[in-house]
Amino acid sequence: MPDRAERRSVLIRDLLGAFTHDNRPLTAESVADVQRVAQQTSRHLFLFHEESSNAMVDTVSRGWPSPDDAAVRRCAGGVRSVHRVDGVAVVQLASLEPIRLSEPYLLAAIDHAEGAERLVLDLRGNGGGDPGVVELLCRWLLGPGVPISTVHRGDGFPDDVWRTRTLPNLRSHFAGPVDVLVDSSTFSSAEALVYHLHVRGRVRVFGEPTKGGGDHVTPIQLTPTVLGILPCAVVEDAETATNWEGIGVPIDVAAAGESALDIVLAD
Repeated sequence: MPDRAERRSVLIRDLLGAFTHDNRPLTAESVADVQRVAQQTSRHLFLFHEESSNAMVDTVSRGWPSPDDAAVRRCAGGVRSVHRVDGVAVVQLASLEPIRLSEPYLLAAIDHAEGAERLVLDLRGNGGGDPGVVELLCRWLLGPGVPISTVHRGDGFPDDVWRTRTLPNLRSHFAGPVDVLVDSSTFSSAEALVYHLHVRGRVRVFGEPTKGGGDHVTPIQLTPTVLGILPCAVVEDAETATNWEGIGVPIDVAAAGESALDIVLAD
């Protein structure tokens, strides 16, 4: 797997090769062309053009804006549904919302699953979010003290090691079989959750190929009219030193569309 410096060099080369002599003004079309070329190297790089914007250009990352607490609570911290089907607990997560707000809803879902013979974790349509949710759910399914990932920031910054931790509010550890549902919209930290569990043999993955966004990203206002969501770190699985960037998570059983959950439950 190419390291961060190598990928950055490839990205710069490709962008210079494609746009050095491109004198078009910044429009939605030209910005989309830049994003298309950039995503050949980094699937997690996005550019947003707003013609009427006059935002101040960033020289350093200002980080992500504070979440809308009320909006997170309205969506139950990303927990879309929790139900039982003949002894199987089905937990559907629509997003991975900030852990300080989503933890009570996640713990409620975990409590509901206690005693189930099997767990189905439905991550279809889940575009990712807070890695803290990945940490909590890996703790639930793997136990405490398990190294999950290493985050390489480069440029002189130390690496971060994420591991499952002791969570005083987490009263149970689910030891039964776990199946995960993914689709083409499963992305970013949602992919991370699946990948880290799968390489440890903890889950079977049903569904469609995922997008393959394995970097940590940060928002940067590149011009007054263009906001970039740009990679700022490379994530590797702590056990395998691999990731899902550009390739998505492994699929064990192909299952597409609305019938995918039925396929999992019938397996």
